[in-house]
Amino acid sequence: MDELVTIQSFPTLEQTADITTVLTEYGIPFHLDNTRLIPANVLMQREIVEEVRVQVRRADLAHVRALLEEHAEATLADPPADYYLYTFTDQELLDILARPDEWSPNDYVWARRLLRTRGRGVPARETEIMRAHRTQQLARPHDASSKHLALGYALALLGGVIGIGIGWGLRASTVLLPDGRRVPQYSPESRRHGLFIMILGSVMLALLWALRLLPQVRLLT
Repeated sequence: MDELVTIQSFPTLEQTADITTVLTEYGIPFHLDNTRLIPANVLMQREIVEEVRVQVRRADLAHVRALLEEHAEATLADPPADYYLYTFTDQELLDILARPDEWSPNDYVWARRLLRTRGRGVPARETEIMRAHRTQQLARPHDASSKHLALGYALALLGGVIGIGIGWGLRASTVLLPDGRRVPQYSPESRRHGLFIMILGSVMLALLWALRLLPQVRLLT
């Protein structure tokens, strides 16, 4: 089954109509994931927050984002005079162009238009370079912190399932890139540590269970 990833979230089902109409028009499969988020301070706030996630196949992610940007560029009027992007600096608007996956297609298009009105129009080629640079940064695996590794080894020695879980996270965690690719989150060295932590935790857990069962085995014999 193809992995589904969220392209954008909305507070109500009705607000998904613009995106789902475009996806339907181009024959792109999608799924609406309607979840209810209970606030952490439930005693203070009884209201239940709804969130509707528009999800597409991971393989379609880059294509869908390009389609939604084209659609927004062709159909959007200028933002209202009190729209919050007017308060953004030029650098903050440029950051939106470099990180379109963190913003809605509307915000992306409006940020580009605002930069043009300020005399800071960004050529398409420059935008592509900015995106490619950010994708390259996100794709670069990083080392797990020494505290993270120490905690994993310590919990594995204690025979805890949590230690095994930390090792699995180091070994298997991935990052979803804006172009839809998944790459390892941690460096090869950190992933090796993750494997060692999993093995150590599994061995210690088996020993603990063996020690617990030993008295019962002696009674039976």
